[in-house]
Amino acid sequence: MRRVVLGVALLLAATSAGRAESMWVNGQEFAQGHCEKKQLAANRYVVGLMDGYATGSQISKSRGYCTPPSVSAGQATAVACKYARENPTEWHVPAAYLVIKALQDAWPCND
Repeated sequence: MRRVVLGVALLLAATSAGRAESMWVNGQEFAQGHCEKKQLAANRYVVGLMDGYATGSQISKSRGYCTPPSVSAGQATAVACKYARENPTEWHVPAAYLVIKALQDAWPCND
């Protein structure tokens, strides 16, 4: 799972040298901007990230979180926003890491 996230991050960094910092939403921008002022943007960000992560997980056969089938996009977004707001010491990292961590904490897989 970490290898998938790291691989995607490295691929993006390599293909966008010099512009990587401006491409990513960091934790603070997600918590204070998206979650507080742009709920639809937060929802789209979380759902898009979940789709991409699920695709990567299928390829690597590893899943870092296991959401129940009844979980809505709004609920996943609420979990991600709550985690981001409550962890300001992590605001310097890309928001994608915060979202995945929130989903892993809320819905761990019982392998």
